[in-house]
Amino acid sequence: EPVRTLTSEYGSLQRAMVAGSRIFEILDLNPEVAEKPSAAMLPRVRGEIVYDNVSFSYDKEETVLTDINISILPGQTVAFVGTTGAGKTTLVSLLMRLYDVSTGTIQIDGIDVRDVTLHSLSQQISIVPQEPYLFSGNSILDNIRYNRPDITKAAIEQAAEAVGADEFIARLDNGYDTLLQERGGNLSFGQRQLISFARALAGSPAILILDEATANIDAESEAKIQQALSRLLTNRTAIIIAHRLSTIRKADNIVVLSEGSVVEQGTHDALLTLGGEYAKLATFNDSKARSDS
Repeated sequence: EPVRTLTSEYGSLQRAMVAGSRIFEILDLNPEVAEKPSAAMLPRVRGEIVYDNVSFSYDKEETVLTDINISILPGQTVAFVGTTGAGKTTLVSLLMRLYDVSTGTIQIDGIDVRDVTLHSLSQQISIVPQEPYLFSGNSILDNIRYNRPDITKAAIEQAAEAVGADEFIARLDNGYDTLLQERGGNLSFGQRQLISFARALAGSPAILILDEATANIDAESEAKIQQALSRLLTNRTAIIIAHRLSTIRKADNIVVLSEGSVVEQGTHDALLTLGGEYAKLATFNDSKARSDS
């Protein structure tokens, strides 16, 4: 019987060996973005962001962004909008140094992001993605704390309360100690997104990035999510990437991108009056919302 069992498990063993080999290949890769030997710690920032003549290409052949000039003041909420492939996500990826600019500079409070350590840069920025990633086998408390072990339980509870997540957490049998299933499968999507918001707020970031954070929210959860957003955006610089334009009507500045270039900038009302690309996007969004309803 042991020999038969070992034979039946041979296929699984082979797959595990191939997977393990691939994992070690990835771990051995050198990162494309590296710190300078002289990189300094980024001090606590006010949140001013400047894209100065930024251009970027992934393969040095096809240009993704061309001559981007954007100024974001501390505490402002700025939205990046445009069709798929316009360069919205690439702009925030460059800010977080997932890639480095090909030409130009990105500065935070006048400091080039390439001149600071990656860890100190990441500590200043929180991102809420479209699909919140929660870690299975860990508690809600640990998922909100994430990679910041110095955050106290009191701070975590305060963040959860601020975004309205404390209400459903209190109804769970084990509260903040509730263990999450794979990708938070024992929570609704709206609840998972509120956990993601609490995680972002608990780190007290100077800069917040929302990447389609409300794209998959159902109508029932939208009001609570919008309340959470208003608290989340208070007193911090925020960049919002959105296709659903209802979430950005109150933004201080809306940057419209097309084929890797900035084609318009302004407030919601000003851009509608202009009658350009943003007005077309708004008309399309309104007609889609009516058809969905």
